[in-house]
Amino acid sequence: MKVVDENTSGQDVSQEYVDLEARLANLEAAAARLREFLKEAKSVEEALQVEARLRELEGEIAQVKGRMNFLKGRSAYSLITVILEPLRPTPTPTPTPLVWNPGETFREATGVLGILLRGLVDISIWMLVRGGPFVLPAGAIAFAVYRLRNRHRPKAL
Repeated sequence: MKVVDENTSGQDVSQEYVDLEARLANLEAAAARLREFLKEAKSVEEALQVEARLRELEGEIAQVKGRMNFLKGRSAYSLITVILEPLRPTPTPTPTPLVWNPGETFREATGVLGILLRGLVDISIWMLVRGGPFVLPAGAIAFAVYRLRNRHRPKAL
């Protein structure tokens, strides 16, 4: 067997995954602190500001978790493609002697003649079909004109 094509590719995402884990831990800790601040808020305005920041952090947390899930799923699936082709023996050319064969020459000539005749008949059919609607009326008119001109002339003896 001979390997016809081999293609491998890969990307190490372990560093990105570790960074995302650390970022997720920091974001979750910050969100926990904001929840504590929300409980201790003294006015509605403070509570709304803390709530807005908490929503932003929760959005970032969702993005980080989504990216981590994508990287987990990507590393779980792998695709390997291998194309194998069996080795075929190399044919050894055998020299053929050049011998004149008149029978073979005659057969080739008659074959070419048949092809030429077939082509001529095909062209004639095409000309008749494509030109017939124009040639036949024109011929009839020319014949009528010829007959009319010759009818008035006296015949010589």
